[in-house]
Amino acid sequence: RYSEFLDFGGTSDLEAFVKATYEYSSKERPIVIVLDGDDAGDKARKNLQSFLGQKNITFEANKQFVMISQGFTIEGLFPHA
Repeated sequence: RYSEFLDFGGTSDLEAFVKATYEYSSKERPIVIVLDGDDAGDKARKNLQSFLGQKNITFEANKQFVMISQGFTIEGLFPHA
């Protein structure tokens, strides 16, 4: 299997990217978005669910996105070493 890890900057950058592209890119390939478990990640989740929900696009936990454990950020999953 082949997968890609794409880094788009911080949580707000990822949120903006998803808002701009998810409707189209999700039709082309499976996408799972990984959000931080901190306040910024939770805010992005709420914003994305609201934004995509208004377009009748499904955005459910453990299907289209996952969140890191509460209080943790994604950087802890991929240490620099």
